[in-house]
Parts: sequence; C-alpha cells; structure tokens
Amino acid sequence: MKNLFVTLLTCGGLLAAHAESAAPITPVPFNEVTLTDGFWKQRIRTELDVTVPFSVRQCAPAVERFRRCAAFLRGEKTELPETHRFISSDLYKVMEGVAYALMARPSEELEAFMDETIDLIGASQQEDGYLYISHICGNPNPAEMGDRPYSWVVHSHKLYNVGHLYEAAVAYYQATGKRKLLDIAIRNARHVNRVFFEGDPRYNDGKPIMQAPGHEEIELALCKLYRVTGERLYLEMAKKFLDIRGVTYCPEGDGVMAPTYAQQH
Repeated sequence: MKNLFVTLLTCGGLLAAHAESAAPITPVPFNEVTLTDGFWKQRIRTELDVTVPFSVRQCAPAVERFRRCAAFLRGEKTELPETHRFISSDLYKVMEGVAYALMARPSEELEAFMDETIDLIGASQQEDGYLYISHICGNPNPAEMGDRPYSWVVHSHKLYNVGHLYEAAVAYYQATGKRKLLDIAIRNARHVNRVFFEGDPRYNDGKPIMQAPGHEEIELALCKLYRVTGERLYLEMAKKFLDIRGVTYCPEGDGVMAPTYAQQH
C-alpha cells in the first residue's frame, strides 16, 4: 500500500514540476484520501495491526544509534553508535509509514514513538544541519563512507538517508501538523545546498561538491519538501542534482562502481 502511494505521489510530483508554467498536475496528498474498497481496507488493516508495529520494533537498533549519538554530543560517556551507512534510512522509511498509519487510525502509542524518536534525531543533528551519525561520532568506516564528511558521496548513502528523512518529515507534518521533524529536514536541506552547490568552508575545503549521489532518492524527496513548504530552493536543488548526474562525476569500474549501477552513465 505504502509503496503504491509513494509511486503515485512521486510520478505526480515530477509531472507537476515540469508542467508548472502550463497546466499543473498536482498529486493528491495522502491525508486527503480515504480508501473504502474492501480489498484495500483489508490490507490497510493488516498494515495497521501487524506490519507497522512489527516494523517499529525492528527499528530499535536504529533508534538506539540516535540515542547514543545524542548522548555523545552532550558530552556524556557512552558506547559509540554502531558504524552503519543506511540503517537510519530504514528508520526514516518506517517513520513515514507510521505517519500514513496515523492518518488511517490514530494511535497515542505510535505518535509517542514518533515524537520521542524525533527528539533523538534533533539532538543528534549538528547546528549547521549535518546529520550522519558515524562521522558526527568520529567512528566512520572509511571504505564505506570516507574518512571525512562527503568524501565518498557515491556510496556513503548520506543523501539517500536524508532524502528518506525529508519524506518522513513531510508525511508526519501532513498527518499531524507537527513540524519538528520538518524543521530538522529543512535545516539539513539548506546545509546540503550550501555544501553541494554554494560551498561551505567546513566541508570539501569550501568548494562546492557538485556531485550527484550514487543512490537516487534525495531528488524526489526535495520535490516533496518543495510541495509542502512552497520554497522553490528545494525544487531547484532537485533539478541541479538531476542535471549533474553522470556529468560532474561518473564512477569507473564494475559491480557497484559501474556507471550503470547508479544511473550515472
């Protein structure tokens, strides 16, 4: 169900972006849709009763990483978070699913899970908007994510992760009106814009990185962020990432380093 909604929203959003000056085609927000058909109602019930609670429980290790990162930033003695490239992304996708679930059936328990997790994410984010636990806590795996922030854009999953964060933030805002996660996403998106397209002295020697990520995701998420905020910066960022894909950087190799693997050919 969720994947179907995501696909429909994404396709509609891309059409809207291209047709903006002519006859806009705008996706219907999920919070304005109620499915009453028996086929889908049964599957939504399974989602609410089984899939979402199970997925939330499975996210415990990812939530714990944020708990430890927040403690680390507060200067507390704590075991460092597990080094991982994309476990945060899994959590963000579940949080997006929880937002959909809350629209179908309110749940104080699920909303409490969201609010507590959002607090931990906010406490783990640097003041400049940067959000990638392994580098923040100083225990990255250089082979998977580079020895410093944004030094291995092709496979670190940095932008892949935050793209899923943006989608979760938009969904939770639409579902509840709460904007704390949306503000976290906006702070990160502005950070990404500075680092990749303007230049930030704290990253990449101050030079704009101008490289599309190896895993596409942030582009469609930026379109969603644009639609909910009306801030054209995010739409322009999405277009820039598409325009430079395979142009400013193209991997050379086989397997995951083949240009076709990340559609950079």
